[in-house]
Amino acid sequence: MKGCRKVTLRNECLTRIRESTAGSLVDGFKGSLKHREGFWVWFTKDLDPTIDLGKVTGIDSVDISVLQMIPWFLPPLRVAVSVSDEGHHYNREWECRPEPPLKGDLNRIIRYSADLKGIKGRYLNIRATVAKDNPEWVGEGPNLVLDEIIVH
Repeated sequence: MKGCRKVTLRNECLTRIRESTAGSLVDGFKGSLKHREGFWVWFTKDLDPTIDLGKVTGIDSVDISVLQMIPWFLPPLRVAVSVSDEGHHYNREWECRPEPPLKGDLNRIIRYSADLKGIKGRYLNIRATVAKDNPEWVGEGPNLVLDEIIVH
């Protein structure tokens, strides 16, 4: 869905990778494995954005892109998508718990796709839980690097 209106973050993002901001999560520009190009948004705490779609509308799916670059950027422990009409009471509509990465895993972009089957709502809340205790082979952390959240 083009033109997602406003993104509000409960936990602030870091600006270590150029000047990425909350709006970078829905700006339509997808990041690549060249993580310094400015499209990725970096978090050291749980991701918790709320996206205001402007009006109650049908939502078929939500795609979320995460950068995995071992040993620095790891995928979340859990990803959940909740929907609300008024922005106060949310219903969890989708959740996944990805397998943790292994030391030898390749760098890649992981895309999570939440199938919401036309659920109606105005506000989307996406929770991605950052690993609190990283494996000993992980560099500085915890780090969660996301780019585009696409609403269909």
